[in-house]
Amino acid sequence: MESLNKQKIELFLNIYIKPLFKSKLLSFALFITVLILIITIPLTIFMLSKQSQIKTHADQFSSTQVSDLVTPSQNFLPTNSSSSTTMTDGATPLSTNTPITVSPGPIYYGAYSKAYNPDPVTLSQFETDAGKKVAIDHIGYYSWNKKAVFPVSKMNNARAHGSIPMITWTSDAAKLADITSGRYDSYITSFAQEAKNWGHPFFLRFDYDMNTNWPLWSETGKNGNGAGQFVPMWQHVHNIFTSVGSSNVTWVWCSGSENNGRRITDQYPGDSYVDWVCMDGANSYAGTNKWLTFSKIFSSTYADLTIHVAPSKSLMIGTFSSSEDYNNSTRKAEWFTDAFTQIPQTFPHIKALVLLNSYQ
Repeated sequence: MESLNKQKIELFLNIYIKPLFKSKLLSFALFITVLILIITIPLTIFMLSKQSQIKTHADQFSSTQVSDLVTPSQNFLPTNSSSSTTMTDGATPLSTNTPITVSPGPIYYGAYSKAYNPDPVTLSQFETDAGKKVAIDHIGYYSWNKKAVFPVSKMNNARAHGSIPMITWTSDAAKLADITSGRYDSYITSFAQEAKNWGHPFFLRFDYDMNTNWPLWSETGKNGNGAGQFVPMWQHVHNIFTSVGSSNVTWVWCSGSENNGRRITDQYPGDSYVDWVCMDGANSYAGTNKWLTFSKIFSSTYADLTIHVAPSKSLMIGTFSSSEDYNNSTRKAEWFTDAFTQIPQTFPHIKALVLLNSYQ
C-alpha cells in the first residue's frame, strides 16, 4: 500500500509539477515574485520601525516626567469670552489689555505643524497622540512680502480650541533702515489695527533668528542691512502698535541658537519693547551629520538670555525639534526624552516650549 501511494505521488509530480518548472513563463513569474519579496520585506520592516518610533516619540510627551513639567491648556483661555480668566497653576489672568505672563511653575506646551494647521480636528488628534493639550497654537508664518493680513479666522479657531495663538510675522525683503524711516508704516499700522480689533491676547513672534545668517532681516549685510539697524527697526514697529492701542499683543523676541549664529547681546531692543525672550534651535542631523543634544544647542543662548540680556523676562523656545537618524529608529525619541529631562534640571527659566512638528 505504501509503495502504491509513493508511485501515485511520483506520477503526479511527473505529470503536473515538473513540466511547470520547464516553462519560461513560470521561471519569469518566479523571478518577479522573488524580486517583489526582496523589495517589500525590508520596506515593511522599515515602516513598522517608523510606527514604533512615532509611538515612542508621542509617549515622551505623556510620560510622568513630562506631565510633571507641562501644564494642560484647557483653562488657559475662555472659549467664548473676552473677559479676564484665571489660568491654571499660578499663571496670571489673560485679559484683553495685558501681555501674557507667567509666575514660577507652569510651562506652556505648544506646537506648529503643517499637518494639522489650521484643521482643529487634526490638532485634537495630535493632542491625543502626544497625551498633552496644546497651550500655544503656532498657527503660521506671515510675510510682509505677501502683504499678509491679520489671520482672524485662524486666531478664532485657536482660541475656540482653548489655545493661545502665536503667529510668526516677518519683514522679509524690507530693508531695516527703510522700516525705521517709515516706508512701511501704512502696512504696519493696518496690521496693528487688525490685531487690536481682534481684541484677544496672542504671541507675536516678530523677525526671529535675527542673529543668524539666513534671514533677510539680519544685520549680516544681506539685503543691504548693516550693524546696529535691527534694534531701532524693532522699536519703530513696536511703537506703531502702541500708538494704535494694540495692547493685546505679547511681543516675542526670538533669537536663533548661538550654536549656529552670532551672539545676541547687541540686538535686544530693551525690556520696554519685549514681553518674552525666546530661542530657536533643532538637531539638524539629517542635514549636517552631527548629532546635537538639547543642551549643546541651547546652553550658550540660554546663558546669555538669562544672565546678560533679559534676566527678568519669561523665556520661550519658539521652535525646537530633532531630525531622524535612519540608522537608529529610537534615537529621535531618546533625544526628546533627554530634552525633557534637561529642561527642569538645567533650564529652569524656560516657561514655554513650541514643538516644530514638521521636522524630519
